[in-house]
Amino acid sequence: MKSPKPQRSARIVSPSAIACGTSLPLLSLVWVLLTVFPWSTLMAQNQPPGNQPPGNQFPGGRFPGVTGPGNNSSPPQEYFIAMEFYRAGELDRALDGFDVALRRTRVDAAGRWVDSIPVYAMLAETQYQLGDLESAMRSLDQLFAIVARNRGWMARPLWRDLNNTGNVAVTPPRYLWQAARRFNRIPLPSEISFVRGQVIDEAAIAAGGAIESQNIRRLNVVEVLRGIAIANYRRRIIMGELARLDSGPQQCLEATKFPAGLNVPIAKVMIGAMRGCERFGAGQDEMAVKDSVQFGLLQGRIHPLTPIANLASASAVAATAKPDQALQQAIAAANQAGAEDQLEFVGEAMMLAAGCSTAQTAKAVQAAASEIAAALIRESRLASAQCLLASVDAAITAGDLAYATQRLQDAGAMLSRRDMVVPRLRSYMAYLSARLATRQPYAASGNPMPWQKPLGAMFAFATDHKVRNRGLISMPRLYQLARLNQIIASTKDTGSIDDLLATYADPPSIAVWRRDATDALAGQVANRDRLRVARLSTAFARNNAPDAMLRIEQLQQGRVTQPLALGGRLLQANAVTRMPGPMLLPKDLQWRNTADALVRNLSAAQLAAANQPKQQIAPEQAAANYGKLISQTWAMALDRNEIPTVVPKPLDEKKPLGEIPDKTGLLIYLRDGGFYHAILATKEKATIWSIKGGPRIDADIANLLRTVGVGTKKKPRLPTDDAWRQQAMSLRDRLIPPDTGPILQGVLAKVERLVVIPDSRLWYLPFELLPTDDASSELLGDAVSLSYAATPALALSPTAAPPQDHHIGIALGRFFAPRDMEHDAAIAKSITDVLPAGQWVEIPNGYAIPSSRSGEVANHLIVGQVTTPKAGALLRTALIPSDTSQPLGTFEDWLGPPPRVPSSVFLSGFRCYLDTGQPPLGSEIMATIAQLQYSGVRDVVLSRWALGGQSTATLIQEYGQELPFASALEAFDRARQILRGSVLDPTGEPTLLGDDLEGVMLSGDQPFFWSSYLMSTPLN
Repeated sequence: MKSPKPQRSARIVSPSAIACGTSLPLLSLVWVLLTVFPWSTLMAQNQPPGNQPPGNQFPGGRFPGVTGPGNNSSPPQEYFIAMEFYRAGELDRALDGFDVALRRTRVDAAGRWVDSIPVYAMLAETQYQLGDLESAMRSLDQLFAIVARNRGWMARPLWRDLNNTGNVAVTPPRYLWQAARRFNRIPLPSEISFVRGQVIDEAAIAAGGAIESQNIRRLNVVEVLRGIAIANYRRRIIMGELARLDSGPQQCLEATKFPAGLNVPIAKVMIGAMRGCERFGAGQDEMAVKDSVQFGLLQGRIHPLTPIANLASASAVAATAKPDQALQQAIAAANQAGAEDQLEFVGEAMMLAAGCSTAQTAKAVQAAASEIAAALIRESRLASAQCLLASVDAAITAGDLAYATQRLQDAGAMLSRRDMVVPRLRSYMAYLSARLATRQPYAASGNPMPWQKPLGAMFAFATDHKVRNRGLISMPRLYQLARLNQIIASTKDTGSIDDLLATYADPPSIAVWRRDATDALAGQVANRDRLRVARLSTAFARNNAPDAMLRIEQLQQGRVTQPLALGGRLLQANAVTRMPGPMLLPKDLQWRNTADALVRNLSAAQLAAANQPKQQIAPEQAAANYGKLISQTWAMALDRNEIPTVVPKPLDEKKPLGEIPDKTGLLIYLRDGGFYHAILATKEKATIWSIKGGPRIDADIANLLRTVGVGTKKKPRLPTDDAWRQQAMSLRDRLIPPDTGPILQGVLAKVERLVVIPDSRLWYLPFELLPTDDASSELLGDAVSLSYAATPALALSPTAAPPQDHHIGIALGRFFAPRDMEHDAAIAKSITDVLPAGQWVEIPNGYAIPSSRSGEVANHLIVGQVTTPKAGALLRTALIPSDTSQPLGTFEDWLGPPPRVPSSVFLSGFRCYLDTGQPPLGSEIMATIAQLQYSGVRDVVLSRWALGGQSTATLIQEYGQELPFASALEAFDRARQILRGSVLDPTGEPTLLGDDLEGVMLSGDQPFFWSSYLMSTPLN
């Protein structure tokens, strides 16, 4: 959902500008109006409803101090008027107001004076709420520059004037709710004296430069201190974990030390509270929490810096294992902000409290937020709407859906006003609408899921926010990732920030979820590939093979999950609830057993469904059952849970090689620009090397495949000699260094089982074809047991339990003899005739279900049809043609809840991009294997290029009849050996044309027929 374009008010135009050619009548009129009638006078005529000051007196009680600022106040009066528009939610007008106020601040020879600090702080707040984080950071940069340039300014105010309260009144406003009335405010004047300049003597004159004679001016020091505190708080929210690299807050700490000899208690506690916010901005969370306790109160009474200091402290505690403490502090900060009439932070504090709430504590947050929302409806529409949405958030967590539904409608009506320009708040409302929709009944009948539309609106602001067609970074997590990418691009050594890269390469932490769930979701779906590549480069630079293996796993896993729903978060929510306990790590099983009721109930339902007997479920019942499980899984994924990554099973970070079985090797490749990096890992050691000339290797693979008959239009297609062996040997020498002799006595000595983990176009290369010595020597596929894997973790560990029975689901189409229907049907019958009687079923003819639900009736799925991955939209691919007309019929539906997937899948007609004419990438093979295994499939067999004909029928026949008696790997190996030893009629192979048909018989040992197929199966 694109936010409304801010309608900016007229700008002040100088007479010189008009004289220089801009003397349009309308522009001249604007200048005259703004000259004769000050901007503040014009704005006062358009005050937000309920906020007009009586007569000509400004409502000074709304800000620190109670006496109203005069026309020459510092900060200027326009600042306070703009603040009223901010509180009313009219952020476009507030933006213009703070811009005008900035022009009214004082400027000397060194630049802007400290009275512009509050203006810059609130200008940044407005830009943040409008979703323009880059502009907000520029405003904060200006503020920090002013603080640093005026180092030592805090020794200039006459702090004792703070004790001169005169006739200041501290009567609580009438709109205050009961909890806020309990706090006692310290009465303070709105302005105190401030000493500027210096005594002009001979030394000053000799020093030269700009000289200002000593004078005394009035300054709202309290608002300046609060502006610095606000700026540091917001800076930390935007910068997140990058705060430790941010010099701005650290400069503030250095420039705002306690003045020497300060003995005014109220000044001490306000400065201390401000410095606590500075510590929070600098990432010193523990010190920030201590400062909020030490300087938050003075003799049991609050002061103007108490609310923001307590809010910063609550945000710091939210990152710890004490969410209940953060919740209490956030509610206290909201009440304190109300008592101090700082309504701009009441709603944010309550939203933080809602983010930290659990099912046990959410009711209290709901009640408090609801009470505040009602109290502030006439005083601050922004704060009221924020509190109303916070109460909805808490109500959903508490399970009070009736209240949440009603109040969400109320909030929608409020935010739909044309004068309320609050895009960030609308995004939060869209997130809550999606959460609420997942709690409503849903039937998986092919209709759009009701939470998809509000999620789309949320992500429109979070990841695609535009104003006047200019793309803006609206979310802190995305801003942080952009900053990290800039750092990576500007430095060759990323080792110094490796721990930060590791933090951001992982999904957002629970701290991010508690502070802002929309920010966490934006970070979840963000592409973090560059960060992972930078970490991998560090490991290769250190020649650390085990560490590189771990980082390749993280990189490849991220590439597979990033396109998935919620960046793979839905996948993990489904996996952790469906997987049997013995397959989970102890800490993940404990998390599931101690999670909230939604997670526990969903897991019980998932495990019960997996244990049901093989049977077809009536479509209406299946839609209802699946709809309930789907909505519950989405609810879990959208809730503030730190869902563990269980698919695939994480590698042991300390000893990743220890999980490799004896006499087994992992041959891992990764494409990096023009290079391929390679790792050969065994249980004993890991070796790492780099291979230059990536494009040349790609070309050599294409040449080898053309030689064996793939992707060529030459006739005959099949080779008439063994020239391909020489090409394969040349590739082997580049990909697997021969060392000092034959590879089986060299780099692959003692390796009996080899798992190849290719990358990029290496997926198109059948490694089985590589000779082990000279060109005429034994092939690698014959010398060792060879299989493939998408990632190291998938090579080592399964994603589902082994099958308890061996029912086979088979989906056959016009694939074997597409030009002859009768012959094709005869071949299909010959396949089913050899399958074990009573242990197979045809899909969809036998059971009208999509392939994603084939696990309901079978533990093995064999597809004898063409499967063509959609270029650029792999998840929208249908594995069998009939899937296109059924609900849950796309590849994406395999990955989501709740379909029961089979234990093994054989895609005998899979066509990679090399076979379809698409730009060859290789990622379509890797993603297909990985995503099938992520869904719960243990064993995957697929073809690189589709063949059909008698050769494929032979392979399927032998594979299918072996499945009940052997593992999928053993069945596949035996079936391929039989194919290689068979004699094929060329007229029965639809891929052969022309001269290929003139031969009497062909050998199945031609690489064109058997090397197309690859298998991926876990070692352990």
